[in-house]
Amino acid sequence: MELDTTLPGQINSLADNIEKSIGKLTGTRAVKNEMTAQEITARDALMAVIAPIQTAAKRKFTGDTEKLRQAYFIGENLAHDNLHEVQTAAIAIRDRLVAGAPATAPQDVLPGIGAAQITALTNAVTTYAAGINAPTNQHNENTGALNAIIANIGTLAGLRHQVQLAAEQAFPYRTAGVATIRKTFLLPPDRPLPG
Repeated sequence: MELDTTLPGQINSLADNIEKSIGKLTGTRAVKNEMTAQEITARDALMAVIAPIQTAAKRKFTGDTEKLRQAYFIGENLAHDNLHEVQTAAIAIRDRLVAGAPATAPQDVLPGIGAAQITALTNAVTTYAAGINAPTNQHNENTGALNAIIANIGTLAGLRHQVQLAAEQAFPYRTAGVATIRKTFLLPPDRPLPG
């Protein structure tokens, strides 16, 4: 049966690339899940400052703007997340409420959240989130890596399907004695390849 002889090499190379990319992505997303008593105390202290701000965001962002609640991690149950997740959320929330260069005004102004609450959040971030970066850069890199993996998996599935179609043509299911080889190509032994 005619078959592009480069297909097996392409499949193996792409599969290796996907496997390495998944391993790398998993490593960048992995964080410690078990928290010490001190870490739990720090998480709870951050949550005590974040919770009223989340409530204010719920008040402000309704209707058409409700999707902006995601910027305040509403619906993500931060109170049960690990310290790293809460630290990252606190920094992201703070950055929306304080003016940063080049902006001269904060990104959001929430009802009932004034200088005292913003200062408390800033102090909590300084105390409990030292050395943690805002999520945007790593999150964007992870999203890009995941999108590339998904695209490569689609390409890999297409290459595999080409090989399966060639095997389907070479070993039709009605031919005696081909059930085992059809199974090797993940073809149904007693019917044609669907699709």
